[in-house]
Amino acid sequence: MVKFIYRLLLLCIILFSVNLLSMRDYFVLASTTRINPIPHTEELISQDKYADADEYLRYFMQFDYVKDDINSSGLLKQIEDRRSDLGYITQKIYEGIATGHSDELSGQLSAIGSDFLFIGDIRDLIIEGSHYIDDKAVDEVLVALSSIGLVATLSTLATVGTTSVPKIAISTMKIARKSKLMPKWLISLLKKESKIAKDSKNLKHIEPLLGNIHQIYKNTNLKASIHLLSHTTNYNDLRAMVRFSKRFGKDSLVLKNITKNTVWKNLPKLQKSSSKSILLASTYGKNGISVITKVGEKAFLRNIKLLKGISKSTYRGNIQELLKWILKNISNSMLWSSLLLSIGLLLRVWRVIFIFR
Repeated sequence: MVKFIYRLLLLCIILFSVNLLSMRDYFVLASTTRINPIPHTEELISQDKYADADEYLRYFMQFDYVKDDINSSGLLKQIEDRRSDLGYITQKIYEGIATGHSDELSGQLSAIGSDFLFIGDIRDLIIEGSHYIDDKAVDEVLVALSSIGLVATLSTLATVGTTSVPKIAISTMKIARKSKLMPKWLISLLKKESKIAKDSKNLKHIEPLLGNIHQIYKNTNLKASIHLLSHTTNYNDLRAMVRFSKRFGKDSLVLKNITKNTVWKNLPKLQKSSSKSILLASTYGKNGISVITKVGEKAFLRNIKLLKGISKSTYRGNIQELLKWILKNISNSMLWSSLLLSIGLLLRVWRVIFIFR
C-alpha cells in the first residue's frame, strides 16, 4: 500500500510538471490583465493631445470589453466634441501653415497643402536662412528637403499634378524632422541626395524612397507614417514597414506601441496568424503577442475561450493570483528537475546504475 501511494505521488508530480511545462505560455496569458485604455486616454487629454487620445481609444473600441464600457463611450464623445470645435480646428490649420508642423490632422493637412505650392518650401528656407544670418544652427536636413521639394513642385506643375507622390513624401519627412522623429539613416541619405536633385533637376534617383514613404502614408495616416518611419534603421526596414502598414492599416502605430515592438520583431513568425487574432492578442500587451507567436493562432483562440470562462467565474481573482504565483516561483529548471527525478525514482534508475557497476 505504501509503495502504491509512493508511486502515485511520483506520477502526480510527473503529470503536474509536464502540464506546467506545456501550458506555461497559457498561464502567462491567464495571469495578464487586459489593457485598460481609459487611464492613458485621460492622460493624453490632460496634455491636450486630443488626436493621440482619439487614435488610442478608437483602437480599443473595436473590442467588446472596451466598447461595452459606458466610460469609454463618454470619453470618446468628449474627444470628438473638442476636435470638432471650429476654434480648435482653425488654430490647428494656422499652426500647420505657419510652422509646417501640427499634432492634429487638420494642421498636418494644411502643412502638406502649403508644401504643394512654393509656400512651404520657401517658408522653411527663409526660416533656416534667418538662422544662418543670426549665427544660429541651420538644419541642413530641412534645407535639403526644401530644395528637393522645390524640384518636386516644378515637376508637379510641369505634369499638371501627376507627380504629387513626391510632394506628399517630402512633406511627411519634413514633419518627421520637425518632430525630431527622423531616423539617422534617412538624415544621412537626404544630405547626400539633395545635391543630386538640385544638379539634375529631377527626383528619379530617389523615387523608390519617396514611393515607399508615400505608401506608408496611404496605408495609415500622416501621424502614423511619421512614427513608423522613425522605427526604421535602413532601407530594408522601410520596405518591411510598408508591408507592416499594408497589413494592419490605421491600427499599425497603436499596435506597435502597446506591444512594445513585439509584433514588429515577431512578424515573420506571425505570417500564418490572421490580423484579427493578432489585434486581439495585442489587448494583452506584449505577453499576448508572445503567446500567439509561440503556440499559434488556433491554440491561442482556444485559450481565449478558456479565459472567457475563467472571467465569468466567482474565483477569477484567486485563479489569476495562483497563476501569477506559479509563474513567479516555479521556474522551468525546477519543473524539469522534478520531472526527471520523479521519472528516475519511478523507474528505479538507481538499480540499473547498481547493476552496471
